[in-house]
Amino acid sequence: MISFRTRLGGVMLVMGITLLSGCASVVDALRDASMRPSASITGTRLADLNLQAVDLVFDIQITNPMTVALPLVDIGFGLATDAEIFLSGRTAMQGSVPAGGNRTIQLPISVDFSETLDLLSRLRPGQVVPYTASLTLAVDAPGLGPLELPLNTTGEFPIPNAPSVDLGKVEWTNFSLNSIAGVMNVDIGNTNEFPFELSDLSYSLSLAGADVTQGVMDQATSFAAKEKSTLRIPIGFSPLQLGVGLFNALKESDTSYNMAGNLSLDTQFGKLDLPYDKSGSTEMTR
Repeated sequence: MISFRTRLGGVMLVMGITLLSGCASVVDALRDASMRPSASITGTRLADLNLQAVDLVFDIQITNPMTVALPLVDIGFGLATDAEIFLSGRTAMQGSVPAGGNRTIQLPISVDFSETLDLLSRLRPGQVVPYTASLTLAVDAPGLGPLELPLNTTGEFPIPNAPSVDLGKVEWTNFSLNSIAGVMNVDIGNTNEFPFELSDLSYSLSLAGADVTQGVMDQATSFAAKEKSTLRIPIGFSPLQLGVGLFNALKESDTSYNMAGNLSLDTQFGKLDLPYDKSGSTEMTR
């Protein structure tokens, strides 16, 4: 009669041999280049672009030709421009790649412009920055432990600068106690080294301390890099509703103004919505 202990020992031996043979098969498979896990960057894009930061998003496809699932461990990354590293780190990953299958993951890396400019003093707002991204994807290969898959790609991102906004002269075409109408000349300057299209400009205009009009200019206007242009925007209001004091102030050749609102820009890097607020003195003609 075979004892229970003997039978148990036999079972454990069989299980041990099975595990060892399974690990051996995985190791043997990894010796075959066609059976090794691989990864590639299938796409890059910019997200959440603003004056403070931008997210670089990398789409990474992982292929697992093995007969067992491949757990993900983490991703190390380094971003450099002209061989100078300005951002690095490591991000833990969850989940696994199924046996004989693929999985695509997204890696977002946030670039803070203030920190980047402090680190690389040769950069300045308005520039387009070329970068090299070096990524290292770590997976847990059964029987071998962590296996690193290196990835590299290049791209560029902007450090956007707000356009300049100034109110040039205001040309009155109709000036009476019942109605005032005219054209305000708004000077816009692209302070960036990349072009943009101004899709709309919202404004609230005060003259001589009084709020006189507000609106939206939604006629798209293209600006080349470093280009300046003047937008002619029709305005009109009733001076009777604002008081005789303002009417008399607007008879002068110049007056104080405040103009505030929002600029909506379409760029090759994505959409930018930028507030502005400008005060000064403007010339008025009739």
